[in-house]
Amino acid sequence: MNQASPGEIKQLSVLYAEDDDHIRKEVAHFLKPRVGEPILADNGQAALAAFKARQADIIISDIMMPLMDGLELAAAVKELNAATPVIFTTAFNDVKYLHRAIALGVDGYALKPIDLKQLLEAIAKSAAMLFKNRDLATGKAQLEAYHQAAEEERRLVAELMARMIRPENLHDAQLHCWLKPTDVVSGDLIAASRSRNRKLYLMLADSTGHGLPAAQPAAGQPHFLATAQRFTAPTDTLNAHLGKRHAFDDMTLMLVECGSGAR
Repeated sequence: MNQASPGEIKQLSVLYAEDDDHIRKEVAHFLKPRVGEPILADNGQAALAAFKARQADIIISDIMMPLMDGLELAAAVKELNAATPVIFTTAFNDVKYLHRAIALGVDGYALKPIDLKQLLEAIAKSAAMLFKNRDLATGKAQLEAYHQAAEEERRLVAELMARMIRPENLHDAQLHCWLKPTDVVSGDLIAASRSRNRKLYLMLADSTGHGLPAAQPAAGQPHFLATAQRFTAPTDTLNAHLGKRHAFDDMTLMLVECGSGAR
């Protein structure tokens, strides 16, 4: 979209700075039915004060004005909000003004005597860019919010898994293990538990997928390790347990009886 629609332009406030009373009134009369709110100033200094107070959506300014010229006004506005479009109305075609305007990032111009159709086209183009930048900023903010929410969910799942796995059980004199998942949370886990008679139960589990989707179904597996100690045939119980699950898991359950020499 190269130009905003009349309805979109009607949503915007426009600050117009012009020291010539006749021109200012003429342009203000033209803008009033076409923009949401016209804000008028008779010099650059007054325009800057109005911008600080009202944060107009678009600035239209003459270049040659008392107290503060249009170039100084544009520089000050861009410093406060670089995304604010600035349109110049000027009778000058001097190259030095053009170069300075380009350097300031001025968004459009209308030559004096002001061609109101040309001015409206400049407003429509600047408004289209303004809406596009706002949409991009909104999209970026939403992505950042989604990312933060996902990171918080990952942190909570990692904390939950750490509690369920009980990492302190892995610090066993008869156990040496190494686990290096590809993500902060994953479906890969190692869990260990000592029974009351000091038998060492070990579990290796892997849930299908990567990252958080795989970690969520895997998080409940260490609980099964604790309950499996009560069964006389834990492998049969393991197969029945996996058969009830919706996720496709690989799980290995081991019992180590070091005291008797059996494995």
